Amino acid sequence: VGNADVLFRSAAGTHRAGTDSSGRFLTHLPLGTWTVQVSHLEFTFNEPRAIAGTTDLPLALLKGVPVTGTVFRSFAPNATVQIEDPIPDATVAFSDATRTYETLTANDGTFRVVLPATSRFALAVSRRGYLSSTEPARNPFEWQGGVRVPLVAGNITVSGELRLDGARIADPTIPVA
Repeated sequence: VGNADVLFRSAAGTHRAGTDSSGRFLTHLPLGTWTVQVSHLEFTFNEPRAIAGTTDLPLALLKGVPVTGTVFRSFAPNATVQIEDPIPDATVAFSDATRTYETLTANDGTFRVVLPATSRFALAVSRRGYLSSTEPARNPFEWQGGVRVPLVAGNITVSGELRLDGARIADPTIPVA
């Protein structure tokens, strides 16, 4: 399968490789056990593989169920601004009892992943600076049709200091409104 993304995950981190038009890929990984994931077109793969040295790693893809969606910033219901601002680089994870299919949202907040049809997957979405969101397990066909995930920005404290021409204001009689 050409032009697919191959994701390698372990405690050592995450590495991505892309396949060429013939389905070949090349990456450099630390030794260890890696979960290898492919979600491309309607095909999927997700299995742990032990990497003990230089190796050729054939991956037998299975037909799956494509799931697409959008992650966007949600505002409190009482806020005067009600827009759906897309959130890039959010981590979207679909998990069953033994596997996690993970992807990142694009600049427009969209994501795409292919899940096996034979299991139920819970959804977890996170992004630094936002409150995480979770949804209970469903079968992949129930996730089809454009999943929409609102995330609320986490409460942060912003403090600062007013300066005049770059210098601290030392005169306490200057009114600040």
